Amino acid sequence: MTRFRALMLAMLVAAGGLVAGRAAAQDAIKIGFFAPLTGFAAADGASAKHSAEIAVEEINAAGGIKGRKVELVVYDDRHDSKEAFAIGRALMARPRLLLVDEASLGLAPIFVERVYAAIRALVGEGLTLLLVEQNVQQTLATVGRAYVLEVGRIVREGSAAELARDPAVRDAYLGA
Repeated sequence: MTRFRALMLAMLVAAGGLVAGRAAAQDAIKIGFFAPLTGFAAADGASAKHSAEIAVEEINAAGGIKGRKVELVVYDDRHDSKEAFAIGRALMARPRLLLVDEASLGLAPIFVERVYAAIRALVGEGLTLLLVEQNVQQTLATVGRAYVLEVGRIVREGSAAELARDPAVRDAYLGA
């Protein structure tokens, strides 16, 4: 077994221990794998992904972890992998409240959509989220309640629908 596969196995065993108490025995253990799959480092990312896939195959061939199959969920980390890792690390603690600061800052529009889809999924699973964001349109389309701050003071608050209809908010933040 290569050093990479041994490291991957250790990470999977640790992850299996973390989630074993919360899932049914038949549920697969999903492991997030971040690698550059596009851009200048794509060849390195493809090689790392292949090694990770082999490691997962070996683990599953040996019976999985505590009888549970392991699934590799692959993400392209070319865009904001540090943020994705930070959010993933925070979610492993199973928080009741998650603070996300500027989730869409600097991302291409397609990645903004993916980030907000993930945020909606987390909220749909019951996670309370405090989102600090300048992308007002996306935020109001995602959250239930919002606060508008100017120079550190709350100047408007209400449901997302109320704020989206508020003429002052529309003029200042939505370009309407």
